[in-house]
Amino acid sequence: MNSPLCASSLEVQPPQVQASPIAPPQPARWKMTLVLWMMVYPMITGLGLALNPLLKDRPMVVRNLVLTAIFVPVMVYGGVPAARKLVVELDVQQKR
Repeated sequence: MNSPLCASSLEVQPPQVQASPIAPPQPARWKMTLVLWMMVYPMITGLGLALNPLLKDRPMVVRNLVLTAIFVPVMVYGGVPAARKLVVELDVQQKR
């Protein structure tokens, strides 16, 4: 009985391994925590003071909603990357 499969079609090819770029150094958690807190506290305080005249008559839930709607995107797209860059740069300078 002749089979349509031949030996060459059954060969198993090894998986292709692609070189991945070297991951950037990860800063220590305590350093990231400290730097982020140093960014979060003044920003929350400043936003609260700036928005207070506009939102003082609103319920606290609405005030917090508006505050976090501004704060979270700013931190995700600006604050956290800037903090990581700062901590990594400080680590590099410390190791020199």
